[in-house]
Amino acid sequence: MASEEYLLDPLGRAALVDLEAREFLSHREAKAVLERRERFELGLASRSPSKAAFLRFVAYELKLDALLAARRKRRPNNRGPGDHFASRHVAALYERALSRFGDDLDLWLEYATFQRRQDHPKARESSS
Repeated sequence: MASEEYLLDPLGRAALVDLEAREFLSHREAKAVLERRERFELGLASRSPSKAAFLRFVAYELKLDALLAARRKRRPNNRGPGDHFASRHVAALYERALSRFGDDLDLWLEYATFQRRQDHPKARESSS
């Protein structure tokens, strides 16, 4: 998995509390994000989740991260622990998908592209 924190809090409740406290999300928005993540996780917990189910969850998290990035630009010095959950969560989702669909080259390429965009240490190791 991407990190121990993800294992302990896979829905990112602590990150949502932090984002709400710093007013990047309203209480209603944080609650909606949590409910949406729960629905996605239920879909992935099925007996045989599809690759598309993983990719829908990844797309949702990337859109949420883009929204939060736009809101952070308004207050650039207001950093906190909730700022990096989405990228770690997306990495963990890709890793879960790859453990199930490891022979899917397109999925591997998407994951590598994501890591490079995030300037992820694993991407730097593989490109050296």
